[in-house]
Formats: sequence, structure tokens, C-alpha cells
Amino acid sequence: HVRVNPTQAIIKRLAQQRAFDHIGLAIIPHIFQTRWSILNADVENIITRSNADAVLHLGVAARRKYISIETIARTGSRRMLPDASGVSQAAMPAGHIEPQHYKIAASAEQIHAAIGHETSAVRISNNAGRYLCNGIYAKSLALRATKQEKRPTVFIHVPMLAPLSGTIPKTRIRTKPLTLDVMTRAMRATIRVLAKQVR
Repeated sequence: HVRVNPTQAIIKRLAQQRAFDHIGLAIIPHIFQTRWSILNADVENIITRSNADAVLHLGVAARRKYISIETIARTGSRRMLPDASGVSQAAMPAGHIEPQHYKIAASAEQIHAAIGHETSAVRISNNAGRYLCNGIYAKSLALRATKQEKRPTVFIHVPMLAPLSGTIPKTRIRTKPLTLDVMTRAMRATIRVLAKQVR
């Protein structure tokens, strides 16, 4: 159970702050629905229509207490979890996908170092999970590879925020959650790394 998913708030802040106007970089936010059906159309349409120079995907990892820089996306696993509507990836048209691994299209080490200036709660991960986070990441990287593009493409998982005031969490929090401010600064640092790679 996700207490407070910070990803939409982070994306909204990044778009509103316009912190990269001085280098001619515009942030084009998009919130994907949690449906496997979006993979074959929406991911490609959004990236192609926006003519993106770089892609930064964000997702929430409910059981982690740190920011995760995902280095691998996988396809073809039968263990992928159903989406919010209960539909599995295998049930979708062309649902059978050959197993494939795609590697991060950016320097995980540089991103780790940049985020490290904002918080020590950051890890390089090789497990993007079994949900749409992994699926969207794999689709983005596959699209990049198919079109032989050099576009930096990254997926970062962030932890949950603290429970809302006046609510009781279902599980005890043993470590202090990262704040929205810290996570937003960490994503700004990530974007600065990606911007250098597209210049």
C-alpha cells in the first residue's frame, strides 16, 4: 500500500520551476496511466511527439527507503504483475514478448554522484521490478535502440513520502523518509547530468 506517491508532485515542481530555461531545456511532463495497454502506443507517441532530447521516467518503489537509479529493464518475463485494472501484460494483444535485457542509456555513476550531493539515500539498482515501471522503461529503451537514437533514457524509483498528517501508516517507518524538496533537487541534479549528454 503506497502511503503518499511523490512522483506527480516532483514532476509538477520540475515543470513549474523552469530551472533549465537558461540552457534552453524545457521539461515536458506526462503521467502514464497504470495500464499495460499504454505500452504499445502511448510511450512511443509521447516520446516521438515531444521530440525529446532525453527521457527521465519516475516511479515509486513502495518498499525502498532510498532513490534507485535503475540500470536494467527486462522484457518477456511471465512474472510481470497485473496492472491497476487486473490485466496482465500477457493478456494484451501481442502479449508474448521475447526475453530481452536493455541497459540504462546514461551514466548511472554520474547520476549517482550528482544525487549524492543532495542525499546519501541513493543506490544503483539492477531490479526495476515486475510492474509497469519496468515495462515502460524497456519500451523506451527498445524504441531508442530500434531507431538507433542517442537519446539518454533513465528510470529512477523514488521512495514514499511520510504519511499524510493525521493518518496512521500500515507499517512502522524505521528511517526518516526523504522529503519532497530533497527528491525534487535530486531529480534536478539528474536532469543536469542528462542535459550535458545531449549537448
